[in-house]
Amino acid sequence: MWVENYTSVDICEVYFSAPSDPWGPNRLLAGNRIYAGQSALWTIPPGNYDLWALDCAGNGLVVLSNQPIYGDWVWEIYTPLPPPPPPAPDSFSITVHNECGKEICNLYLYLSDQWPDRGVPYFLSGGASETFEIHTGRWALEAWDCTDRHLDSLESEFWAGPVWDWDACGS
Repeated sequence: MWVENYTSVDICEVYFSAPSDPWGPNRLLAGNRIYAGQSALWTIPPGNYDLWALDCAGNGLVVLSNQPIYGDWVWEIYTPLPPPPPPAPDSFSITVHNECGKEICNLYLYLSDQWPDRGVPYFLSGGASETFEIHTGRWALEAWDCTDRHLDSLESEFWAGPVWDWDACGS
C-alpha cells in the first residue's frame, strides 16, 4: 500500500486496521513523517481496511472505511477543500405603496429573525411609493403613522421572481 501525500502539510500519523478492530498504533515510527509531496510504502495482507491519516498538529486529514486493498493500491491524500461559500442571496425589489392619504413616519423592513432590531425606519409621504432591494428570506414589514398608530404589517417568505408590491395601509 502506497500512501502519497499531496497536501501542503506533513503527515505524522497513519493508522490502518481491519474494519471491526481498534485503530492500534501509529504506523509511522516515532519521529517519522510523510513530508508534503512525498510517499511511504507498507506491505500488508490483502483485505478490507479502515484508514486514517493525521497531520503533525493532530488534525485528521482523511478517513476511509472498509477500503478493499487487494494487490498494489495507492492511497492519495489531498488537502481537504474548504467548504464552498454560501450562495449569494437572490436580490430583488419590493415596492411599498402609501395609499393612506397621510404620512407614514415609521416604515420598517427587516428579516423576521432580527426582531426586535427592526433597523432604521423609513418615511413615506401620502400617495408615494418606494422600492427597496431585498434578498430571499422571511421578511417583516410594518407601517406606523406619525402619531404612532399602527397602519398595517406583513410577514412573509419572499423570493426572487415575482413582482412584489405591498400597500402599507392595508387597503
